[in-house]
Amino acid sequence: LRREIAACHEELLESAGSINDLDGQLGEAGAIVSALKGSVSRVRGDVLSPFQEVKRKAELLERMQAVNVLIRKLLRFLFDARKLRTQMDAPGKDFSKAAQTLHELELVLQESSLEKVDVLRAEVLWIRETGGRVRRQAEDDLRTGVRQGNQIVLSVALQVFFNLHCFWPQLKKLLIELLEELKQAPLPMGQGFHQALEVNLQVLVAQTQRV
Repeated sequence: LRREIAACHEELLESAGSINDLDGQLGEAGAIVSALKGSVSRVRGDVLSPFQEVKRKAELLERMQAVNVLIRKLLRFLFDARKLRTQMDAPGKDFSKAAQTLHELELVLQESSLEKVDVLRAEVLWIRETGGRVRRQAEDDLRTGVRQGNQIVLSVALQVFFNLHCFWPQLKKLLIELLEELKQAPLPMGQGFHQALEVNLQVLVAQTQRV
């Protein structure tokens, strides 16, 4: 072994020198890597930090805008709700105007989540009940106006459904009911029947022309 070592002494010394050179090169590479890491950290601080700040402010602005829209809807909802109560409590109720206000309130409820607000649940429940009451009253007035030939009652009922944006479905429902009644009962004869029928048809045509 000693003879082999002695024979390869020069080669071993050269190899040892190469190892020292490699160790030096590895040290330099480590220094370069550390410098690159430092540069990346600085770039991240110079670029990503402002970007994150802009993103945070943009999200905050978006939430503020959403809150602003919700507040405006809430104020409009409360204004229309007071308006509807005034219209429904008036001695001579104008159901056509109440129907218009009711439709605006129902649109707000459809487009927002105000029903989930605890302080508004009682108000929303009252609006729902009022909507049902107005519709039932208009349906009764519609039938009464047609059967009695009362143009005023018939016109108001039709206006209510027009303002509620359900004019055509209600008119179709009424015509179906009238056809069923005519099928089950003989047609009354005489001048009075024909005059009443003509008046009702004129009122219906005049109202449908507004749609």
